[in-house]
Amino acid sequence: MLRSIAFGGGGTRGILHAGAYRALLETKPDLTFPDGIYGCSIGCVAALAVAYRLSLEQLEHICYTHVFVRGIVDKITIDDVQSLFEKRGLITMECYMNTVATAFEECGIDIRTKTMDDLPQKVFFISSNMTTGRASLLTGKIPILKALACSACIPLLCVPEELNGDIHLDGAVFTRCVSEVVPPETTVVHISRIDTTITPWTGSLTDILMSAMRGRRSIYMKPNTLRIDNRTITFLEDLTDEQKKVAMDDAYSQARAFFAKRLAEELK
Repeated sequence: MLRSIAFGGGGTRGILHAGAYRALLETKPDLTFPDGIYGCSIGCVAALAVAYRLSLEQLEHICYTHVFVRGIVDKITIDDVQSLFEKRGLITMECYMNTVATAFEECGIDIRTKTMDDLPQKVFFISSNMTTGRASLLTGKIPILKALACSACIPLLCVPEELNGDIHLDGAVFTRCVSEVVPPETTVVHISRIDTTITPWTGSLTDILMSAMRGRRSIYMKPNTLRIDNRTITFLEDLTDEQKKVAMDDAYSQARAFFAKRLAEELK
């Protein structure tokens, strides 16, 4: 069950990964995944934490100190609005990349100049390649921060990322749940409640909001998928430390039960 692991997206809901991380450390303290570690959007931060084997305290520090809307989305100006259609987005990914880099620097890790090949374990970031029309697994010589930006580039909000001549957007554009694109035996931590694929052509703001609030249960209920059910946190919401603690504790309880059940099944 635990030879490879994947973390899904969900904006500031990514703090729920820290709760799952606590249960994961209890289940597999060495955090070694020989068949790969996968991340999509905010889930890339959890993937990096596993790859570098951060302590629970380090990951929780990142959640408490850096997971705020202002750390993900830069301030939008009137110039950004006026150039929306020209740039195909309101803001760049610079704010997000700098926030993640700073968070890992505080853990003693420099990712600003590193590539995916420099990571201590094999890691893949999932993005939506708009040029090829399918999901991409980013790894190899790609700079970590560039791959991070490609995977978390929210349509319409963020200016699309260009990589090797291809245009990339958030992995959720083509992937409702990362279990769709990772190897079938991979353990998946899924926190997003996306019902339909969110694309630049989604009909209306109402459609986007409704799809972000619903979950189509059938695509998440695979044996290796941990579906953390949390209906109190929205996609881009700032929480107090106490609210974050409650959410992470709840995610921990769900993850602990999942890992215990799966391990019991494997031991039969």
